[in-house]
Amino acid sequence: MQYKLAKLAGLNLKKVRIARQMTQQELADYLHCEERTIRRYEQSGINSLATLEYIASVLDVDLITTFLS
Repeated sequence: MQYKLAKLAGLNLKKVRIARQMTQQELADYLHCEERTIRRYEQSGINSLATLEYIASVLDVDLITTFLS
């Protein structure tokens, strides 16, 4: 995935988290990962389409409109 799209996905993940009034730790617990993973996604982006698909399915959001637009 291109760097700009990966970065955009990370920024949009942060927006979703904040809109749901969740901390990074709460989101990490929900996604069954470490808080530092969420922090890395939000700061550096999400490079894997499979990861984006997983996050979108767990959060019950549309992948394209939520993370890549």
